[in-house]
Amino acid sequence: MPSRSRNVSAVAVRLPQRSDLWLLDCGEGTQHQFMRSDLRVSQLRRIFITHMHGDHVFGLPGLLASLGMAGNCPGVDLYGPAPLEAFVLGSLQHSSTRIGYPLRFHKVEAAASSGAPLLQDGNLTVRCAPLTHRIPAFGYRLQEEERPGRFNINQARELNLPPGPLFARLKAGETVSLEDGRVIRGADLCGPVQPGVSMAYCTDTVFSEAAVQLAKGVDLLIHEATFSHRDAELAYQRQHSTSTMAAQTAAEAGVLLLPIVLLLLPSTAAALQWDAATLTVPADPNGTQITFSESEIKAGRKIFNTSCGTCHAGGITKTNQNVGLDPETLALATPPRDSVAALVDYMKDPTSYDGEMSIADLHPSLRSADVFVQMRNLTDEDLRRMAGYILVAPKVQGLQWGGGKIYF
Repeated sequence: MPSRSRNVSAVAVRLPQRSDLWLLDCGEGTQHQFMRSDLRVSQLRRIFITHMHGDHVFGLPGLLASLGMAGNCPGVDLYGPAPLEAFVLGSLQHSSTRIGYPLRFHKVEAAASSGAPLLQDGNLTVRCAPLTHRIPAFGYRLQEEERPGRFNINQARELNLPPGPLFARLKAGETVSLEDGRVIRGADLCGPVQPGVSMAYCTDTVFSEAAVQLAKGVDLLIHEATFSHRDAELAYQRQHSTSTMAAQTAAEAGVLLLPIVLLLLPSTAAALQWDAATLTVPADPNGTQITFSESEIKAGRKIFNTSCGTCHAGGITKTNQNVGLDPETLALATPPRDSVAALVDYMKDPTSYDGEMSIADLHPSLRSADVFVQMRNLTDEDLRRMAGYILVAPKVQGLQWGGGKIYF
């Protein structure tokens, strides 16, 4: 049940290297939580429903109706129990709500019983498993494929290798022959392969071996805990979990992080407490450091979302997936853009990634204010705070910010 300080179930997942959002469950009031967060409902592409109890689905009709008014939507894929399609279409029909984009429904029962992947989308795989609840319920696992090892920029520079496409080939593990006769192995410049991030979402359920298997080795398990341990008998009667059951599931699955929840709101970033190290970033190319206040970074985030979010939500670049706002990509630019001063300079007079030409007439900037009207009245202080946010964001969001990958 919702309360004044608590909403019902809905968890938004922002995908690395994409502007898409996925949603796990959609309880009543979910679209209001979108409005209170940095997330954009227009980026919603997939919705996964665990079961058909109202606190997990009552937000769907309103959210889908609002999505239709948020701009051109290519469609939404909905995954869940068999009755999901009838519920959604019936709600829309009986409320005379017209949806101007396609809704594609996918029943999850077959994948849950067979163990086959429910979805393969690029480098992400989604699996599901049956949980133990009063009605059919399913948990979901999101798994990213392994990522290439981090490219050692300093070592490449010591070898006097030219930045640009050559770096990308070496980062991909290729062996490259240079004009001066040297043969460089990309594997020698890259660290070990990094495991992909993973999460599991299990709600609602009493303790379940299927949940343990689904969550094996994940980085994050989101698990409900409706009752305390002293109410275990009631938990079994209602087919919900106690906090002890959630902890047992995490322990047996070898989970790295377990937030025990009744629900998670779509955005949890505001709850983070940023320390001085997180808020300290390069001030200029000379190595001088600057420490922002948390309020400055939050102000920078607001300015960034308003002025740059259309093209750069989550640190990516929609118009060119090769060039994001992650630290590695910024450092490899010519000139490097991995400091506050360098970013401010770029926003005033943007250049191409290789620094060869000005793109101020094409890219939103202070010199081309009519291209992107939100930037017209930005002050130097606004730009400084926005640059601070761009540099702090990857410390908070990790590889979700820009993805940390380079393609040419």
